[in-house]
Amino acid sequence: MSSTTVALPRVPAVHPTARRRPPAAVLAVGALAVAEAVGLLALGLTSLDAVWGDGLRPPGGLVVGTLVGLAAWVVVAAAGGASLVDGAGNRLLVAVAVGELALLAVLALAGVVDGVRTVELSGRPLPLTALAVTAAVVPLVKLLLGTSPAAGTWTATTPRPVRAPRPPQAHRRARAVTLAVIAAVLTTVAVTGHPAPGSTAPASVVDSAH
Repeated sequence: MSSTTVALPRVPAVHPTARRRPPAAVLAVGALAVAEAVGLLALGLTSLDAVWGDGLRPPGGLVVGTLVGLAAWVVVAAAGGASLVDGAGNRLLVAVAVGELALLAVLALAGVVDGVRTVELSGRPLPLTALAVTAAVVPLVKLLLGTSPAAGTWTATTPRPVRAPRPPQAHRRARAVTLAVIAAVLTTVAVTGHPAPGSTAPASVVDSAH
């Protein structure tokens, strides 16, 4: 008997793709964004009196607006750096930095209108314009690093997960219940909306002779 040998095709070995490390500029701007978020939170917790004023009981609208704005600022500042490090893009980072520069420009102008205005931080009065100009370094650095060629190459070459489209699901029961509720509401409005029989609207009689 003769034996035949069948040569199987070689399957190339598949090695797991190593996760690439972000460049130094991306890591730096991510760390700066997180540090800014932490600094904003600490500054808000310790120096809100400078925003609310010297009164013991500031208006409720001012308190709520300040807290909501501060929380949103902290979140978007950290999310902008995280999205760049993750390779999702630098749009949020750039938008936050531009908004911060616009806010600081308004504060710098407000600090020189009608004299030099000061803000008390940690018990020390400091010029508002000088604080705004100094704080502008942070968004400027974020803009420079976030729009650098290294950051652009990182966001362009980072693979993004592909999500399979979900087929639309037919919710027949929910649609039937919705239509029934709408029909019941319209029927109730149509029945109760007519005036009761026998009731007449008051009419004004105008004597044309007088």
